[in-house]
Amino acid sequence: MLLFYTDHITPRLQWTLDVFLNKIVGVHFELTDNKEKFLSSNENTLCYSKEPIGTATHIISHSLLFENTIHAQQISVLVDRHFSFFETSDDFLQFDFLAASFYLLSRYEEYLPHEKDTHGRFCFRNSLAHKYGFVDQPLVDQWAELVQNKLKSVFPKIRFKQKEFSILPTMDIDVAYAYRGRSMARNMRSLAKDIVTGDKERLSERKRVKDGAKDPFDNYEEYDILLEKHGLKGLYFFLLGDYGPYDKNLHFKNKDLIQLIKRYHKNAGSHLSYSSHESLEKMKVEKNRLENIVDRSIFRNRFHYLKFSLPKSYQKLVSLGYTEDYSMAYPEKPGFRAGTCTPYPYYDLENERGTDLIIYPTIVMDASCQDYLKLNPDQAFETISTLIDNTKKVNGLFIILWHNESLSDIGKWKGWKNILAKSLEYASSK
Repeated sequence: MLLFYTDHITPRLQWTLDVFLNKIVGVHFELTDNKEKFLSSNENTLCYSKEPIGTATHIISHSLLFENTIHAQQISVLVDRHFSFFETSDDFLQFDFLAASFYLLSRYEEYLPHEKDTHGRFCFRNSLAHKYGFVDQPLVDQWAELVQNKLKSVFPKIRFKQKEFSILPTMDIDVAYAYRGRSMARNMRSLAKDIVTGDKERLSERKRVKDGAKDPFDNYEEYDILLEKHGLKGLYFFLLGDYGPYDKNLHFKNKDLIQLIKRYHKNAGSHLSYSSHESLEKMKVEKNRLENIVDRSIFRNRFHYLKFSLPKSYQKLVSLGYTEDYSMAYPEKPGFRAGTCTPYPYYDLENERGTDLIIYPTIVMDASCQDYLKLNPDQAFETISTLIDNTKKVNGLFIILWHNESLSDIGKWKGWKNILAKSLEYASSK
């Protein structure tokens, strides 16, 4: 156990120690601001302050964890030294890894004034990770290993909880079926569009499905077999928003969609719609729709289009009783948006408090590779395998996001059918 001293205990510091030391480094600690208790203790002692206390191992503290305002931070990343920042002159690691971890995990930069993309999302190119080129590195987990090694050298008898590499496949069901289950009016509109554009492939597919062939987006059984092969359990996020330009699933009362949801009811989560982004009432309606179908409370979510903004989106999730969110990923770039592949509780910077909402960082999404990076299937697999390796090195949780339509092998997804299978095979081999 560590006895951890600081001059002043703050919500930011308490939360960071709970997440970084306990959950990621894996060491038990007690936090105190009692100098006499600290100096008289026989425990392994660590001091986090501007000035050292006695002969205890000292980490020079940055001001970030003792502030209660949000403002631009002066940051210079040392690329040749573990991409570290908030440099110090102490003998521990020469940078304040606690303040740096808080900056990444809390998504501090996303609270600052920033440019948004066409969908109102935080632009990846404005991130520290893009500027210094470390989005493909789980920095916080890597720093945790540095801290472990340093603590072992200072306190040889110290013990850590062991982490294990694991894989979590997730599927977003934006459009359950390409043709099946659609209303007459919607089918007629789609048919007219295919005729006008001369899309012979879609016209042919549409006829085959009408004649009894399997819908090209109906890849659920194949997906189940793939997961079972590797002994994996998946999560399924269902879009139940009202129809709109970016929300095009079947109607929430459609019997085919309801049957599909009930098939995966134990592992179902909400895929809160594009149009619900700024509306607590719409989020509540969509959550209730799913709960009425599965006949239980829904506590998992991933935002459609990964469209969320801090702190409002997460504050709404908390108010609605969600305890897990899987949206923490950059739409346009696979990697580690929060600098970690370890689930951790959301810190509400606006209200300066930790919450019960656990953030599950998603590492890679099919659409990031295809739509944004314009990778071919082989390039996508190379990218995915590198991220699997980087997650394995720190024994993290590798969360992969795929869509049912990506397994269709039609249209823009032609040639992609086996990439998920290859990725899970590679990850399982680790």
